[in-house]
Amino acid sequence: MSNLTADTIELREAFMGTIVSHVPELLKKNGWSPMVLVRKGMSVDTAYRLAEGDVNFSIRILKLLCEAFEVGDVSEVITFVKSDEAKTS
Repeated sequence: MSNLTADTIELREAFMGTIVSHVPELLKKNGWSPMVLVRKGMSVDTAYRLAEGDVNFSIRILKLLCEAFEVGDVSEVITFVKSDEAKTS
């Protein structure tokens, strides 16, 4: 059983936020349909979910996305926005 203190809870809340997918924009920028992602090794379901901005995917899929879009950093595919930043945006 873990000991949750006020400091632990505050620290956990400080790291909470939202993951934002840039896949829809990258697809549009490249003039690609989700089927291009299927040809890169993803399932049809995953490719269409990614095209809609879904962020529920594995590290393996993140690696395939980085390779497909030929990006040098995962932040070009997804971004983590802290809760306080999301509220001010």
